[in-house]
Amino acid sequence: MGPLGRLIARLRGATAEDRDAIWKRGERAAASHLKRKGYRVVSRNLRLPAGEIDLLCRAGKHGGFVLVEVKARTRDGSERRPEDAITSAKKRKLLLLARLLMRDPAVREAGLRIDVVAIEFERGRRRAASIRHYERAVSGR
Repeated sequence: MGPLGRLIARLRGATAEDRDAIWKRGERAAASHLKRKGYRVVSRNLRLPAGEIDLLCRAGKHGGFVLVEVKARTRDGSERRPEDAITSAKKRKLLLLARLLMRDPAVREAGLRIDVVAIEFERGRRRAASIRHYERAVSGR
């Protein structure tokens, strides 16, 4: 079993209540959005030596893996959008995390891409006001 398999096995040992208590509102909204689009969430808040992956998904029934970076903000009247927080430094970090995941034979065989889900909430509301999903938002090219 590769490092990814060990991490996922460890995460599965936690109860659903424990995982949900850790989740942020934005991550829950992103996971729900992705599930409606046919993605399967494999892992949440996956910790690797170089950092943490918000969501690791499979695209479709036999699709490749998708490393998902979730950015959530409460609308405050400014022009700043959640996806604006994906700086060049953050892109480098996501590419490093992707390279670490690609060490796992299952990930290497299925393929991996990096998506970003940007979520905006209205102040005082629990439901997301807008969700934007950017497929292949970060690439090594």
